Amino acid sequence: MTSVIYKWYGLETPKTRPWKRYALLYTAIFMVVGIVALTMNLHSIQSNQLTPTYFILFGFVLLISILGLMIATIGCDSCVVRVFGNFDFTI
Repeated sequence: MTSVIYKWYGLETPKTRPWKRYALLYTAIFMVVGIVALTMNLHSIQSNQLTPTYFILFGFVLLISILGLMIATIGCDSCVVRVFGNFDFTI
């Protein structure tokens, strides 16, 4: 279906590369572990310094990283390319 949409609008199909899945996976794992470790250490901060903004930001970053983790583990290659981006590094 997506290839039909890309052909219809005259776009090029995203290039699938094997390193993109691993980069998305490792980035998402790092973000999940970092946010969980940060929230576990929040008890050292005084309670009057914690505003709801912190919790909204932590929740948003945690949800985005869990979404990236799910897409990296069970998503198709084109889904990974759509999430990670359409840029390509040549080494």
